[in-house]
Amino acid sequence: MNAQQVRRGLVGAVASGALVAGLSGGVAAASSQAPSAPGTPATSTTTKPGFLRAQKLLEARLTDRANELARLSADVKGATTLSTSDAATLEERLATETTNITTLQSQVSAATTVAELKTASTSMYVDNRVYAVMVPQVLEVIEADATSAQVATLQGNEATLEASVTSLVGQPGYKDAASHYDAYVANVTHASVAADGVDASVIAQMPANFPGDTHVFVTASHRLLAAQIDLARASYDASIIGLASGGYTGS
Repeated sequence: MNAQQVRRGLVGAVASGALVAGLSGGVAAASSQAPSAPGTPATSTTTKPGFLRAQKLLEARLTDRANELARLSADVKGATTLSTSDAATLEERLATETTNITTLQSQVSAATTVAELKTASTSMYVDNRVYAVMVPQVLEVIEADATSAQVATLQGNEATLEASVTSLVGQPGYKDAASHYDAYVANVTHASVAADGVDASVIAQMPANFPGDTHVFVTASHRLLAAQIDLARASYDASIIGLASGGYTGS
């Protein structure tokens, strides 16, 4: 997962508000059909064009969410650097939301009144914040744990790099290598600080917190991007040291 995927989750969180308005309009239209003329047999609610359109739209929205939850579940299962606790929490929440959406799909399919559609629509948006909460939460926790794992790997390489620099003492490339080693340590440290606690703050968010938790996801995205930039710089420093010493090639 990369920064583009995280931004996709954040864009989905913003766009969900527009979807609520669109679907609400459809349900409202279904409930405001012109009354039958006197003496004209009333048309069943379930066969009125407005009701059917709202029902199909809601079914499509629910299918989109079911598919997104399946993709997120696959992302969690495929994330090799997720901590055990983070993975367990995300899997549990995804399973709960999947069950909720599946239940709503059955309810909407069997609905016969506009009131039932409105209730299901509200539950879909308010109780199950798939795009607004689950998408950024899953993607950012995966990214945060992956970043922390990368930080640990680069920190573990510091001793090897230091030895490579020490071996250059008295040689023309020593000063340049030593400068890059200092930069390497600083960049890895900055990345560690930037990523520290991001997974905890993001995973603490729940659907009920929306929209108050949007800033948490935005801040997490910025911190993770900053950490990745620092790690990229550290990798560059390591490669320069490797070239100077003719040994270490970086990770």
